[in-house]
Amino acid sequence: MTTQYRYSILFGKKRVRELRFKILPHCRIHQIVPVLNTISFHPPVDKKDHISYALLELINNSLRAHREKGIEDPILVKLRAEPSRLQIEVKDKGGGFDPGKLPYNIFEESFPENFNTDPFLQYRRIHENKRFGMGLLIAKRVFHHFTLQFVDREGSPRPWGDPAIVGTQILAEFEQCDTKHKS
Repeated sequence: MTTQYRYSILFGKKRVRELRFKILPHCRIHQIVPVLNTISFHPPVDKKDHISYALLELINNSLRAHREKGIEDPILVKLRAEPSRLQIEVKDKGGGFDPGKLPYNIFEESFPENFNTDPFLQYRRIHENKRFGMGLLIAKRVFHHFTLQFVDREGSPRPWGDPAIVGTQILAEFEQCDTKHKS
């Protein structure tokens, strides 16, 4: 018996269940946006623009980490169509980041209600308004399931602070059939 896949990914004229691509650290966002815009889903998903924006935020975070640390390895992005959901993975070797420096706890299920509180304002000041601390939060809010983990060279999860950490892996899922989605 074959499994019926509700979703497929359309890239150009190809329809696939999985799409993988590598993004080199020297790529600029304005080069990546047109590529993301050529990706669509069949059948069309709700909030496709939100998914694309959240994915772009995750890619941008990885690009920044690679550039700041002089890492030449590519960022790996994988989109996969499953029977009732889309899976997205973004994996980098940017060394990770200290989650304690974010203006919120990324590992909590709740979302901040007000982005003009002291922690957010202070975060913006520290980063000279070049970072707002919102990219991960936006992605976490768009996707039904969102996991952030720090990984070693083999891709195994490591706790923050472990010297074996080489990067970050984001696993996210969007379920089309879920009507209780947080928005």
